[in-house]
Amino acid sequence: MSLRLADRISAMPVGLKLGATMMGVCLVVSVSMLLLFHDVSMRHIVASLETSLGNELWHIQRQVDHLLKLHGAGGPAQTRQALERGMAHFAPGRTPGGSFAFVADEHGRVLAAHHYRAAVLPDRRAIKALLLRGHGFTSLSTPEGDIWLRFDKERNSGLLLVVQVSDDQARALFHRAKLTVFWLALIGSAVLAAVAIVALRRGVARPLRRLTAEAERVAAGDLTPPETLQRRDELGRLSAALRKLTISAQDMIRSAEANEARFRQLFSDSRDAAFIVGHDGRLSDVNAAAVKVFGYDNRQEMLDLPDTGPMFADEGQRQAYLEAIFAQGYVQDHHTTMRRKSGQAFEALITATARGGGEGRFGLVRDITEMAQAQAELRASEERYRRLVENAPGIVYRWCIDTKRFEYLNSTVERITGYKADDIIGDNDIMVRAIPSDQRQRVLQNWLSQISGEPPAVREQQFAIRDCQGGLHWFLERSILVRDDQGQPTYLEGIGFEITERKRLEEALREGQMMIEATLASLPVPVMVIDSRHKVVHWNRAMERISGRAASEVIGTSDHWRPFYPDIHPTLADLVLDGDYDAMEKHYGAKGLRRSSLVEGSIECEDLFWGESGHGRHLYFIAAPIKDEHGRVIRAVETLIDITDQKNLEQELRLLSVTDELTGLYNKRFFHATVDREMEIARRFGQPLALLMLDLDRFKQYNDTFGHLEGDKALAQFAGVVRGVVRAADLPCRYGGEEFAVLLPRTERAEAMVVAERIRAAVEAMDLWPVAADGQRQKRRVTVSIGVACLKGDLNQDRLINLADQALYAAKQAGRNRVIGECPLAQDGRD
Repeated sequence: MSLRLADRISAMPVGLKLGATMMGVCLVVSVSMLLLFHDVSMRHIVASLETSLGNELWHIQRQVDHLLKLHGAGGPAQTRQALERGMAHFAPGRTPGGSFAFVADEHGRVLAAHHYRAAVLPDRRAIKALLLRGHGFTSLSTPEGDIWLRFDKERNSGLLLVVQVSDDQARALFHRAKLTVFWLALIGSAVLAAVAIVALRRGVARPLRRLTAEAERVAAGDLTPPETLQRRDELGRLSAALRKLTISAQDMIRSAEANEARFRQLFSDSRDAAFIVGHDGRLSDVNAAAVKVFGYDNRQEMLDLPDTGPMFADEGQRQAYLEAIFAQGYVQDHHTTMRRKSGQAFEALITATARGGGEGRFGLVRDITEMAQAQAELRASEERYRRLVENAPGIVYRWCIDTKRFEYLNSTVERITGYKADDIIGDNDIMVRAIPSDQRQRVLQNWLSQISGEPPAVREQQFAIRDCQGGLHWFLERSILVRDDQGQPTYLEGIGFEITERKRLEEALREGQMMIEATLASLPVPVMVIDSRHKVVHWNRAMERISGRAASEVIGTSDHWRPFYPDIHPTLADLVLDGDYDAMEKHYGAKGLRRSSLVEGSIECEDLFWGESGHGRHLYFIAAPIKDEHGRVIRAVETLIDITDQKNLEQELRLLSVTDELTGLYNKRFFHATVDREMEIARRFGQPLALLMLDLDRFKQYNDTFGHLEGDKALAQFAGVVRGVVRAADLPCRYGGEEFAVLLPRTERAEAMVVAERIRAAVEAMDLWPVAADGQRQKRRVTVSIGVACLKGDLNQDRLINLADQALYAAKQAGRNRVIGECPLAQDGRD
């Protein structure tokens, strides 16, 4: 029964329940207020009664005074008689409920009374108590009942004047007052409850019903955002929350739909073979690339396969792939051998994720056949580079900053120091211990400051190393700090050339001027000496060979600058002789000018000198003063070391890794490594980027007719034409065979078309003179077809190259020797 009542109450409208609740609260409050103010009301009524009796007492007091004055003061009997006669003529009292008054003497005897009723008169003892108090207001208990009285003692006559009412009369008065207060409180509570009900229905029930209707509509699936109640209370906040929830639900649905659309778009547009396998192990969906990669005629033909078994060349590899994906939930770049419809096997990488139950999964298959070939070519190129480095005359090294260890040392280190490269890689301290203790701190500090990023990034220093037998070898080390794409230091790479012989020469300089002059002529190192007048006094045979000037032509003159400079120019020896360090900084500061650490007062630097022959030579030169016994500079000596071969080796080492040996253009490896970076720069700064794909027309016929040697010459001449047309900031490279690519940063499509047309016209005008089979040279010309593509949207590297390739194929199909911008996929027409 109680549950049924509770259900009925819960089903009642909220406004009715709130009104009933408010009515009950108001009633409880009114009763509580009545009880709370009961004592206050009683005190107020008693005070009113006291005031009324006091007024009556004052009226009687005036009449008593009048009687006493009228009849005079005699004995008690005369006073009693006067009062009795006078009391009969008192005016009616104004106290409520019908009061009566009496006069008593100092012995407590009643002398006279008005409306006298003996049953309620106080006894004599009580009257005496009142005489002692003198005046006041009080209640007394008598055998006949309680009475309330107001009394006052006359000062002149000593009589006590009293006005009183019975307790029944007072109670009647109190009862009427309490009823009045109760009904006023009850009526006020009813009015307040009625107002509260109306206010609640207007302010709470209606908005709540509206809010409930909106919530039910949203729950039914209508996600139109409801209007917000313009309130600041909980209902207003609840209405705003409902609107926000509805808008959030709309956003979530739109986001889910957009994500699904993007997934479908990516699935369809992926260049890799995308697939979805159901829980039964059958293909449920594939994209167009999958149909092409696996060589099927259409999509449905793949979906009709019983499972994915026909797509794998080896069932064991397929089971290993399935075990891996179901063991960890996914595989990434899983290498396996797959099979096309024709039965042809190819190498592939699978990236897949398990989904649902059973064998459900989805992922991508990438054909890496060409990538594997490119990696093989890269390994061959790296092998050539390694052979070159291994046979370098200096010690070549790479030191990893993260691991703080050598990662590579060439075999020269063992030939010079006797320590095996593997031993040094396993224990870096071997190389540190090999540096003499007096130089070790300086060398280590130089490496540490370079690794920390302090400029310059490329440094040079000299130091000695003791071999395993204790022999001392001096090295000139050049090191460079290598950074990653984010600019963080990763490696320290360098090459150290043995300069022990040069150091021995410097040691010889310190032994004395006489020994230097005696041995100058036979030294293998070019040496010249000038006197205090800047006249040449020694010009040895090695200097004759490197300068092309005989000693007889130079000695006694100041023409020692001519073999090295086109105009009059002070040599380093001239400036050392004068001690003019400001002029040294001016003329040689940009050429690595520095003080030598071995010979006091000596200066060294290096530069590229063209000389009179027109052939550039990299020379390292050091000049030192020659002093007499008094320390005065009387001569200056300058020695030269030809480091052209070392410089060429350094340049070759740099170029081998990024350039094509035949054409001198950048190779395909460097091209792919650069394209992503240029694309990222173009997107980050909102710059255009264009790509040209070039292919020489019918070049196979040219090779078949004149041979590959003549074909290589034509390719080299073609590369020179391309370099002459493009900018220094552009990236021309040999992409493969007779196919080339040119990356044009910060280039719009229209400008790229102009550059491509210039290349085409320059190639068409290029004259070739190959040797025919009969030994005679014939004039021939070649043409080139060019496809142009531009970076747009979210194209990746492969997609950009594919667009340029498509345009190139279209140029071939359109007749060759032309430029065509990016176009839909065309049939391969290259030959």
